[in-house]
Amino acid sequence: ASSSTRFCARRHTRAMSKLRSSARSTSKAAMSWEDFLTADLEEDKGGKEKQSKTKEKAPPLPVFGVPLKQLLEREGPSAQVPGFMAHAIQFLQREEVINKEGIFRVSPSLKDLKEVQRALNEGRIVDLDACEACVADPLLVASLLTKFLAELPDPLFTFNAYTCFVSVYGVEDDNLRLRKVRDILEMLPRENYSSVSALFAFLNAVAARVTKNKMSATNLGTIFGPILLRDEGQYDIVSETCVCSGLISQMIEHYDDLF
Repeated sequence: ASSSTRFCARRHTRAMSKLRSSARSTSKAAMSWEDFLTADLEEDKGGKEKQSKTKEKAPPLPVFGVPLKQLLEREGPSAQVPGFMAHAIQFLQREEVINKEGIFRVSPSLKDLKEVQRALNEGRIVDLDACEACVADPLLVASLLTKFLAELPDPLFTFNAYTCFVSVYGVEDDNLRLRKVRDILEMLPRENYSSVSALFAFLNAVAARVTKNKMSATNLGTIFGPILLRDEGQYDIVSETCVCSGLISQMIEHYDDLF
């Protein structure tokens, strides 16, 4: 094996050991991504009459820049994916939207983006279908989703797993690389795994429509690599950004093998 391959192997081994030591002992729920997105957030409490109980209105809580675990905790024990993320994916997966050329690449009005983000954070918009700017420009929702992911304090793939993911990219054998990626994914916190699975199922569907939307797995990897895989410290921004983009592209293409 080449010295670079041996280096990647040693780096991966150290990183995996660190990740295992801090991984949760809970196993991931066996649930499809469709279940994640459509999971009922209210438990059936039974009773003679099925009446919907009005919950007390809490002060508006921000949507952007909030830790993933905190978002899910405030949405209830059955939540698998943050509400905004689930609603955004549902909005974007409509045929008339997912087929739009340049989805995730075309930038919306910066003014609209800031205004809708502020309205979501202040609780003035809770339904994307009722958002006039989103209906007028559906790709605004794509930008809101990438902004939501980029502003997570700890990225979706976590700072802790960053070195593991980057080092595994150096594995030359495709099948072995995918197995190692799957192993790392399964050690992510439950809430991260659920959200990653839902997101990549959707991105795989976007890439499958490349003839219409012109967004291949490579294009999507370029956009989502630096958003999903971020290092907490300093790193070689040029080479490791390419590694992150390449790995994300492969994960989109091989979704069925990984989840």
